[in-house]
Amino acid sequence: MSKAEDRARAQARREADEKFYGEFERYMMDCFQKPGFKLESEQQLAVRFGVTRYKVRKAIERLNQAGVLTRRKHGGSVVTKVTSGSLTQQIDLQFQVAGYTDAEYADAAQWLLCGLVPALCTRLTPQGLGELERLANAVGDNAQDPVKAREAVQAFFRGLAAATGNRIMSVFAGVIDRCGMRRFEAKLQDPQDFRALSELLHSFLKNLKKDKPKKAVADLRDAVQEIFEGE
Repeated sequence: MSKAEDRARAQARREADEKFYGEFERYMMDCFQKPGFKLESEQQLAVRFGVTRYKVRKAIERLNQAGVLTRRKHGGSVVTKVTSGSLTQQIDLQFQVAGYTDAEYADAAQWLLCGLVPALCTRLTPQGLGELERLANAVGDNAQDPVKAREAVQAFFRGLAAATGNRIMSVFAGVIDRCGMRRFEAKLQDPQDFRALSELLHSFLKNLKKDKPKKAVADLRDAVQEIFEGE
């Protein structure tokens, strides 16, 4: 067989693979709308798409690894219900493997959280504000207990993202929150630092309530620096 024929056959295989994966993706996107839905067997899918069982198995395994399918022993594969929490955990794991630097996490936290302020000025409800004030108090009230104080800090920043009403922002903020707090928890130990942080968070909320976004951003930036850069 000539090199030209080899190239032609290889090109034909690539085109066939692309066609299969495109069709399979469209099929799966419909399935993803039905959490708990059980996929057809590998053999049935192979017949449906006109490919080998091996190719179907490979495609399904990728989706299992991505966390959107669950393989059950002797029970086939079932569509997983993807939640904000499961997305956050999955992306967090990938971030850990990627090995980003401390400075990158600090910058990302500051840009992301400060970027929420314009939306918060218009979307933060009295109930949401009250919950954030409670958490800001908890940071200071638990200053002698670093674990509880850090939990309050995490809940505060997750609450900021949730208050925008945007689920995607909540996932992003959750990832930064998990990664950042895990990496920098050693810097959040001193009771005085927690009290100072509590004051900054209250000042931030006060300026947010008064519709002073620039001052609110300045307070929030200082709070993030206190967490990520303080010693």
